[in-house]
Amino acid sequence: MLIRFRHRTAPLALFGLLILAGVGAGDLSKAAPSKPKSTKALFTESCAGCHGPRGNGGSMGPSLLTPRAKTLNRQSINRIIYSGRPDLGMPAFEFTYSRDQIKALAAHVLKLQGRGAGKAKRPIKKGKKRRAALSPAEQASVNRGRQVFFNEARCAECHSVFNYGGRTAPQLNRFAKRKTRAQVLEAIVNPSAKIALRYQTTEIVMLDGTVLQQWSRNIQPKTLELYNPEHELWTTYFKADLKSVRTLPESRMPANLLDPLTEAQREDLLNFLMTLK
Repeated sequence: MLIRFRHRTAPLALFGLLILAGVGAGDLSKAAPSKPKSTKALFTESCAGCHGPRGNGGSMGPSLLTPRAKTLNRQSINRIIYSGRPDLGMPAFEFTYSRDQIKALAAHVLKLQGRGAGKAKRPIKKGKKRRAALSPAEQASVNRGRQVFFNEARCAECHSVFNYGGRTAPQLNRFAKRKTRAQVLEAIVNPSAKIALRYQTTEIVMLDGTVLQQWSRNIQPKTLELYNPEHELWTTYFKADLKSVRTLPESRMPANLLDPLTEAQREDLLNFLMTLK
């Protein structure tokens, strides 16, 4: 009887049939020599289970075809695949696939989105990024620091890094670009010492007593706009509908975030933050 397999994604079924037919492991290796997996096969193997075979989403992962997903360039997609999304349960593939395979997977995502090769707008020249020059021990510390950022320190509940994390505080993609290690530490332990004007918190009290505290812009004699992190947009409020409006002198970021961490975890976290340039 002739059996035809229409899909390439049934290696276990094929293996089981070969065993039933009396084909041993040695015969199997001779009959089907291993070949490098295609990019589509890699995507099916590690991505389709969550994001769907065409990237249109699944029961465990979001669609890769949304307008927001399409704002990511090739470098950002590379980074997501390489580092994972610890806050959302997506594993890192830095030890699973080679750099070339990760790049190929990123290109495949762009292809699914109808964006072709998706050349990055700002190509990073070899040797420019600090991470490329890290020793194995330093890189291990950065990796641990990334886990601390998303877990023990709970930074990602408010902040985001390359589209991973919360939306109620500034994104930190280039946080350490013009900062020394001491300045990064100061920004964590004393967040109210220096607050950029655009990140100052405005408090409004509505007529029903509801209190909202968020960033504001376009403060006019009769209106102002307050950021809505849930919908990631700005909402206009009429001052006539408010009891009061005031700018808060303190940062909404607590000053004791490092207290629950060990000394080693603090060092790892700082090492990770210093790569955000």
